[in-house]
Amino acid sequence: MAETTSGPAARPAVAMMMRMIRASLLVAHACWVIAFALSWWLSGVVGVVNAAVGGGLVIAFYAAGQGIQMLASEMEAQAAMGLTVTSFMTRAALLGLLLLAANRHPAIEDIFRPVEFFTAVMLVLAGWLGGMFLAWRNTRVPVYDQHWDPRPRPRAHRRSRT
Repeated sequence: MAETTSGPAARPAVAMMMRMIRASLLVAHACWVIAFALSWWLSGVVGVVNAAVGGGLVIAFYAAGQGIQMLASEMEAQAAMGLTVTSFMTRAALLGLLLLAANRHPAIEDIFRPVEFFTAVMLVLAGWLGGMFLAWRNTRVPVYDQHWDPRPRPRAHRRSRT
């Protein structure tokens, strides 16, 4: 059987990132459902719309960032750093411009519910990060998986200085 040299299995860092992205998406969506329920209880349909927009922005922001990090993992260190920093700055600027435009639009003023929006943003963000931590916790790092002997080692005899 021939060994494959491509795909996520051949690149452990990419496979690890894929596990982390899947876990983040799963837990973030579960938290998004909770945000929908809370928003429905607080404001009905208008609250759910605010939760949908807030949670969707968080997922889009972080999923795009993880995609860029996967691309950057194949690059030289300086190019990867430049790409990830540029990506973050671009995403943050676009998010800021989007929120600024929404804040100045008169139709949005009537339906914007800051509590529901903020609750969804924070719950989905906590879900995204929680999913990453859960996936990371189960990651095996070969250098740490080496056998460890809990028995104390004998100390080397030291000469006294007298």
